Amino acid sequence: ALKVGEEVKYQATGNDTGDKLSISGKITVVGLQKGGLECPEDAIKCMFSADSVSGTGNNETKPHTVGTLYIEPMTGKHLVFSGKVTGANIGHLGEMTITFKRELVRQAKQ
Repeated sequence: ALKVGEEVKYQATGNDTGDKLSISGKITVVGLQKGGLECPEDAIKCMFSADSVSGTGNNETKPHTVGTLYIEPMTGKHLVFSGKVTGANIGHLGEMTITFKRELVRQAKQ
């Protein structure tokens, strides 16, 4: 179990569709967050960052990602996952910044 203020570093490599992939980063537990505007439910708030390298040669890209993750305390489900990716290179569109937010949608109880 992680404690408030604790930082965990991670690293992984892979080979998806013949392209190299590596990622490294860290996750820091910020604390318990009451439900509100950022996350509708009580959750564990974490901050994360990641640096990755994918592709080869002229298709290599090295995006940097930072963001916030809200986790349901009892189940570990990701309630809200949001942040920003900089340095993403998407084909003919070139390098760009991407902002994202993913929320868990719960089905209404019947």
